[in-house]
Amino acid sequence: MKRWIFWPLLMMVYAISSSPAFSAGADIWPALKQGGYVILMRHGAVDNLSRSTSPDADFEGCEGQYNLTDEGRDQVKLLGNALRKRKIPIGEVRASPLCRTRDTARIAFGAFQVWPMLEPLPESDLADRQQRIETISRVIADHKGRKNLVLITHQPNIDALTLEVVDPATIVVVKPDGKGGFNVIRKLPPNEWRMDR
Repeated sequence: MKRWIFWPLLMMVYAISSSPAFSAGADIWPALKQGGYVILMRHGAVDNLSRSTSPDADFEGCEGQYNLTDEGRDQVKLLGNALRKRKIPIGEVRASPLCRTRDTARIAFGAFQVWPMLEPLPESDLADRQQRIETISRVIADHKGRKNLVLITHQPNIDALTLEVVDPATIVVVKPDGKGGFNVIRKLPPNEWRMDR
């Protein structure tokens, strides 16, 4: 069933749908081996008792931010290993500037680039929020090639882009539709991507 999302302050309409070719239980890995997909990933589990992020957070030193726990680091290491063992071709990896997403990218994939657009979406500045949603959506829609693009970000961003609520270390696979939009293919929580399940 196709869902239409009308973003306020935009003249663009993005169609998001679930692909019937990948219903629950279907094997998505052969398709990912062909490349051309975008993997939206939430960072690993964090320490909720650490200091929360604020507008004045020190993005360089990680003080003032939620940071990955040992469990979170293990999660993303296992995810990176699972993709490599399945021989999933990974191209560009982009991560939010926050330490938990940068650490996730580094542990899971090694090389990555910071992309400020992937920071948590603001709640009060609606114009900035919509501009970032539009920019990220265009990058997803324009992706093509024989490798998969990885975007490591935060729950509110993935929810806004796909209507999916995701736990830490969950990935959402999306596919550009060739018409300026993209389809949501599958949400894969850790119990679905782990090699030992």
